Amino acid sequence: MRRHTRVDHAILRAERYKPGHRMAVFLVGGAAAIFMPVVFLVAAWLFKFYRRRPFRLMASMFMWGVMATLVAFLANTACTLLPGMALGKGTALAIAAVVVAPIVEETSKGTGALIMSGRREFGGMLDGILYGFVIGMGFAFIESWLYFAANANPVAAGGIGGWAFDILYRSIICSLAHGCFTGATGGMVGYFKARQLVEGFAFEGFRRGLPIAMALHSTFNAVALLGSAIPAVFGIPLPLFDPLLTLIIVVFYICLGVYLQLKEKRIRLRAG
Repeated sequence: MRRHTRVDHAILRAERYKPGHRMAVFLVGGAAAIFMPVVFLVAAWLFKFYRRRPFRLMASMFMWGVMATLVAFLANTACTLLPGMALGKGTALAIAAVVVAPIVEETSKGTGALIMSGRREFGGMLDGILYGFVIGMGFAFIESWLYFAANANPVAAGGIGGWAFDILYRSIICSLAHGCFTGATGGMVGYFKARQLVEGFAFEGFRRGLPIAMALHSTFNAVALLGSAIPAVFGIPLPLFDPLLTLIIVVFYICLGVYLQLKEKRIRLRAG
């Protein structure tokens, strides 16, 4: 009788994984998927200490992000069917991650900031960044939950430790990343609205900001793919640049937001 390998034991444990356990893990994944986006939503609302906007507007942008996930899911699926048949599944998934997803997802998310720009509460660049950031939180919530649902078996994910790491990584880094990407679109819309530099300023800001969001999104996904492929192929560890990129953008937004609020406060105090 042949001896069972470690892979054999993992397969046997996966086969004994009961439906009730899958449902419990699915619910835990849902709770984990929404927890950090909601924390970031509240943090974004509290961040604006000067002339804070109503929370209901932040919540509505969060819900736009939720709906944008469904639109992006259908569009991503449709746009990857033909490349999948022509080039193979692996190549199609890589193209989808680096090219298709940034275009589809940032367009669906950024449209919410464009629509929101018509409201009086959308006053400038910082408002646009925050509204775009919150849209990203709603998008990240549903995307993470769908990911957790597709990988709801901790055994298949490499054990409880690997499954927990995936949850933490996606709940924190991926949520922040989606918020940062769409924040670029919203920020440019707000910049042009505050200055009204051209006629149709909102669309001009959308046209300028959307490519930035797409480029950031594409870079994040490309580095994530390289980070998983290079160690597996060449055995060379690659630094986790995608979390570093996300944290750098977050720090930049925080510094910019503080500066813009202090500047606005000084201008209004002088005028008053």
